[in-house]
Amino acid sequence: MRNLLSEARVEDIADPMGVDLDISRYLHQHYDLNDYPVVMFSNVACGSRVPYVDNAFKREAMLRGLGLTEANVQPEFARRARGAHADQRAPVQAPWAFRQREWSLLDLPFLKYQPGDGGRYLTSFVFCIEDTAGRYNLGFYRGEIKDGRTIAIFIDPRTDAHAIIQERLREEREIKVSLFNGGPISAYIGAASKIPADVDSFVFSSAIADEPIDLCRQGDYPAVPAASELVLQASLSGRMIDEGPFCEFKGYYSEKTVGFELTVNAIHARDNPLFFGIFCGKESGLNLMRLQNETFMFGFLTSKGIPVRRVVYPTAYFGEFGVIVECDSVTEDVLRLIMGYDLRSKLFFLVRNAETLFADLSTFAFESVSDDYRKRGVRMGGRLGVLCDNANDFDWKTF
Repeated sequence: MRNLLSEARVEDIADPMGVDLDISRYLHQHYDLNDYPVVMFSNVACGSRVPYVDNAFKREAMLRGLGLTEANVQPEFARRARGAHADQRAPVQAPWAFRQREWSLLDLPFLKYQPGDGGRYLTSFVFCIEDTAGRYNLGFYRGEIKDGRTIAIFIDPRTDAHAIIQERLREEREIKVSLFNGGPISAYIGAASKIPADVDSFVFSSAIADEPIDLCRQGDYPAVPAASELVLQASLSGRMIDEGPFCEFKGYYSEKTVGFELTVNAIHARDNPLFFGIFCGKESGLNLMRLQNETFMFGFLTSKGIPVRRVVYPTAYFGEFGVIVECDSVTEDVLRLIMGYDLRSKLFFLVRNAETLFADLSTFAFESVSDDYRKRGVRMGGRLGVLCDNANDFDWKTF
């Protein structure tokens, strides 16, 4: 992750900052949080004195970290992703790269981001668990810091990680997990991506990076990237505890719910670590969602033989609730295929040129398709798809 900072514009804030709203308030007051620089807070009032880095996941930096460009990211990402198969396992070959620290969770710069949040939150650590076949599963989950050793981590019942936990608890009384911060950007993208349940997340992350990730592990805890900054070794037994409320990325607070009680048994760190944070609903988190959504949709459509040129999930739609597909085949069948693949989005546009979307809708005839939008099986309004073919042969103006 540190290599993302080498060519980025990083603003170093040396003012003393607390962990309870100070940093989020400063960011809100000084920047446009839809597009702002990487900001390092080097004087955070916490026991570890670890600097907090916000907004490191700039799109151009992530592409550079993958060796990709805007011109080739979608076809090349799709090609690389096809190299990850269910029969592959990620090798663990690197020596353990960290030292155990005498810190508690309260000594690290976990932040309270919004006034209505239930407490300080974990938002940017990657959760790693092994399934019964020994495959690694990575994911991002919010976690409320309850005390120096306890996290209430919310893992949606629809996720593969939740299914793995339930399956393993039928045979085990306690499950060991690892959480890491920092490391290769490909592991973060892999954690944010919805990949097949039988594909190892580290295999997938290595495939999209076009190079293997150096992994290390200690004891029975799942492996982590050797380039990580911080590692939490933890265990869970299936006990549920209160979690929330928390301000979601759309800007409203989730209701108080329950999460798995995660007991942190050890905290490890590299020398002079950094803490990479994600301010929920702001640029970095939306960039992660947008990148994986665009590349997966592109890969799906090309696998079906659709002549897609580009896919755009605008950050104005939170990187995942609206999609523009630029394609040479502007038909209702293709639009329905897109809507059937992405059940999470609400707005779909199938056009020849994404740059002139609204001008084309104003000028040319368009057709629409609608169906139900469902969340956890409950209808919550509708979804709308629009196709507009601007191939009409008008008598265009000269000047």
